[in-house]
Amino acid sequence: MAIGDTSVAKHATISALGSEARTAAWGFTALAVTLYVVNWGDKAVLGLVAQDLKDEIGINEEQVGLIASAVFVLFIVRCAPAGRMKRWRAR
Repeated sequence: MAIGDTSVAKHATISALGSEARTAAWGFTALAVTLYVVNWGDKAVLGLVAQDLKDEIGINEEQVGLIASAVFVLFIVRCAPAGRMKRWRAR
């Protein structure tokens, strides 16, 4: 086996590993985007149904604001681990 043959095999192995990592990274990105869209949709739907929620359940504006605030706080709490994961994956 010549020296050139081993370098070609080594390059093919490295290339295959890079391809797997790239595929995993894009899969993770797609998952993160999907989760962020779902989180955004939760907040948007809450704003759209706020008046109906008040009428049907019989709550006032203050209570609707409290519910909306809880959703926004949970959004922040759910996004914080994603930021930490991003920093960890960048290393």
